Amino acid sequence: MTFWVTMRPGLESFLNDMSQIFEIVIYTASISDYAEAIINQLSLSSYISRIFHRGHCKQRSDSAIIKDINVVDRDPQTMVMIDVSVT
Repeated sequence: MTFWVTMRPGLESFLNDMSQIFEIVIYTASISDYAEAIINQLSLSSYISRIFHRGHCKQRSDSAIIKDINVVDRDPQTMVMIDVSVT
């Protein structure tokens, strides 16, 4: 799998600060291998407690992929959820 990614300025500082207070959760409609590869390439895995991926999504009859927030099963007051969406 080949891809090119870069971090936004301030991302690592933000994640470092937030991970001291909140659980950091990623939710993407991408496959798990891709999501984990991006996190690992950017060396951010120490900040991320859980990755929800396409396997956690629901697929509608029209093939649309829906991120179901119910599968996260975390207290929303104690987490930051990063929603990864491709537009």
